[in-house]
Amino acid sequence: MIKSKENQTEPAVVDEPVAETADQPVNEMEQLRSAAKASADAMMQALHRADELSEQLAAAQTQAATAQDQYLRTRAEYENFRKRSVQEKAAAFDQGAMDTLTALLPTLDNLERALDIARSSDAEAIAQGIELTVRQLMEAFDKKGLKEIDAVGKPFDPNLHAAVMREPNDDPEKSDTVAQVLQKGYVYHDRVLRYSSVKVYM
Repeated sequence: MIKSKENQTEPAVVDEPVAETADQPVNEMEQLRSAAKASADAMMQALHRADELSEQLAAAQTQAATAQDQYLRTRAEYENFRKRSVQEKAAAFDQGAMDTLTALLPTLDNLERALDIARSSDAEAIAQGIELTVRQLMEAFDKKGLKEIDAVGKPFDPNLHAAVMREPNDDPEKSDTVAQVLQKGYVYHDRVLRYSSVKVYM
């Protein structure tokens, strides 16, 4: 008896599993080791960088502390210098005042003597006493740097003289020279303390 082809069944095709190669697990392990090594290296770099930043921070803190200490020292030194300067200026002023007053005391003594003489009505003695007083006073001023401005017969100098009057003159050589001092002028160490009030020839 012959079977028809229609009733014949074809054998089923079974997919055979593909055998894994020996290289696949090795590659995965290598990748894991590489990743672990990269992570470790990154962590070590991060730790190293953290150490560097910590050292830089410590150095910056040290520098800041040093700068603060220097600032405080400088400020303290300036305050001490300022206080010393104020004290020294005050002491110098007091010493200058004392020296000036001491130099003028003999003049005061002579004025008192002149007053006593004036009460006795001795005109010549009064004149001599006043002359002595003026001389001593000028000596005291001279020691302190005060000088009288020499004006009579000198060319008029606006840096030293103040012309308050003018006087006619026929001599051309006397023109613009000081004819008379109406009030004496003085210089203190080459600085004008008071201008000489003068009459000037025209």
